[in-house]
Amino acid sequence: MKSWQKRVASVLCNHENGSIFQALEECLKSNSLKMAKSCLVLATWLTHMLFTLPDTGVRDIARKSLLEALINVLQSSKNLEEKILATLALKSFISDPTAHEALRVYAKSIYRILRKLKKYSTVAADILKALLNLNSVDVTELWSCKEVVELDLSSNGEVLSLLYLNGQVLSGHADGTIKVWDARKRIPRVIQETREHKKAVTSLCSSVDRLYSSSLDKTIR
Repeated sequence: MKSWQKRVASVLCNHENGSIFQALEECLKSNSLKMAKSCLVLATWLTHMLFTLPDTGVRDIARKSLLEALINVLQSSKNLEEKILATLALKSFISDPTAHEALRVYAKSIYRILRKLKKYSTVAADILKALLNLNSVDVTELWSCKEVVELDLSSNGEVLSLLYLNGQVLSGHADGTIKVWDARKRIPRVIQETREHKKAVTSLCSSVDRLYSSSLDKTIR
């Protein structure tokens, strides 16, 4: 690591007692995706550099300002790069004992996300190991987290209605498609597909041997 990087980081981190971290916290909430992404990059670099510098009390301010914001990015972002950036920043806080209580609160909710990320980033695997080693975390709760199957159905638009019936799941989609899934196995598979509506299927219901669907095309079939 070059000395100039440490000097720059030291000036930024310690300016007005860590006010930059409070500014980054607000910036990460920006409605501008470009602005929020730029702030995430800066926050990731600064948190990494912060733990290479002597502690002047600013680490506590950084934790209070950024920890929850970074976890929110990890949980809510659909962008893989943003998730990995948030993971890199969170790794810095793993070594901070005062951050362990906050990490305990979110451990169960981020555990599954990190398990998915570990195939893209070794840092995610490092955080998983660290979480399991935290005294404040109940390991049995983490191990009890079940993997949830996630299917990409974007080709038919949003799923607007679901119906479970005799081991099958029926889904109504924004493009008017109705799909029938075999749900008896861990990963459901499509066994039938039809498109009876011109617009989105908004609801599904069954009666004895019949299936009824309603749609934004103002019809019931």
